[in-house]
Amino acid sequence: MDDEPANPAPVRTACCNSLHAAQSLSIVAGIALIATIATPSDTLPSIALMVMLPLIILFSGVSVFKDRRTDAMIRKHNSPLGDDVDGGSYVDMESTAKSQNTYLPELADFMHRVDLGLRPSRFSAVLINGSGAALMILLVVRLVFGQYHFKGYPPTLDFGPKYGVAEEGDNIAFTLTFNSFGHCLQGILASALIFPAVVGTLSRLVESGGSEWSGRLIFASPNKWVVIIVELLAGLMTVYPTYNFMKRLLKYPESFASTSYMNNGFEWAFGFLFGISLGCLVTSFTRTKFRRQFPSISRHSSKAKKLHFREDDDERPLAYGLYSDHKNYMSPAAYWSVNIIRTVLGVFLVFSIIGAAILTGDTWNSCRGDLDGQCVNYRDDGPSLAITISFAAIPVVTYVVAIIISRDFSN
Repeated sequence: MDDEPANPAPVRTACCNSLHAAQSLSIVAGIALIATIATPSDTLPSIALMVMLPLIILFSGVSVFKDRRTDAMIRKHNSPLGDDVDGGSYVDMESTAKSQNTYLPELADFMHRVDLGLRPSRFSAVLINGSGAALMILLVVRLVFGQYHFKGYPPTLDFGPKYGVAEEGDNIAFTLTFNSFGHCLQGILASALIFPAVVGTLSRLVESGGSEWSGRLIFASPNKWVVIIVELLAGLMTVYPTYNFMKRLLKYPESFASTSYMNNGFEWAFGFLFGISLGCLVTSFTRTKFRRQFPSISRHSSKAKKLHFREDDDERPLAYGLYSDHKNYMSPAAYWSVNIIRTVLGVFLVFSIIGAAILTGDTWNSCRGDLDGQCVNYRDDGPSLAITISFAAIPVVTYVVAIIISRDFSN
């Protein structure tokens, strides 16, 4: 076994991982922050934008820095041994393996498997991340391109008066109310809890009691009940956009584009982006922990045996935080019950986003029934087919992109 050659593997998977997500998110948040500050106004911008956008940039920036530093160390094929690992300052992986008369994969191959294991499932990437991105794009388009049509103002997250009538109040996102906070928190949890690094860390943190922070969060067995609760909670946090859509569809279908679906949905979607930045941050720190522990893993077979890899995959990615990674830890009834609930809620979410996009375009120029002709967005020519098709294309294109970039993800 000691002469068996290591399988070559890239330092990072080609597409798509937390580094790409963090880079994209930091750029988008930076552009949004600059646009908010640069817009001339007599009123102060939304506090939520001025607080959360810098935090998203900070978390994403730290993630990018940590990931790039980890990748640089991997390319050296040496691993620094910090205080949390026994040994000297540097250890050559190949020499260590040969000295133990044991074949060990190269560090790059090991971290490649870690990267694959820390990617969200394809289900989450398409149905959850795709929906969050589609909703955010939809509402930003409605806010920015509809500001004159609906008499709104983007820097303050003002979507215009409710139902297009000033007397009805304003559709402003992130007012200082419990509901705004609740919508945002649900979005944060919906996205952050689908990251395997977050789930794996939480389940091991509970099981280990928080002791031996660096090592135990990698080598401890996961707590199955935490995994089940987190998976179920992540699914339940996607219910609000569906509820928000159904409520406005049933009560105000003729004036959907000017209802509070817009500002309430924006609070959830913005929280969703914030949650992604948190997930990327936890993932980057988790990658660093694995890279630092690799020399210790290579020297101690007892530690290596505590790591599990997916046997049903040719590349054998790390089994760490995906719900399917914990299938053997729970009963079939519990596993499939949660799986079915999450799938149903995910499908409802997808259809609600597509329905919201179509209705937004279809009611672009229309008013509530009892206010026909009196709303600020009213036009005699009725809904434009081009506008409806354009809005409907937003979620469709977003889901197609999500399907393409997640084609190699595990389920």
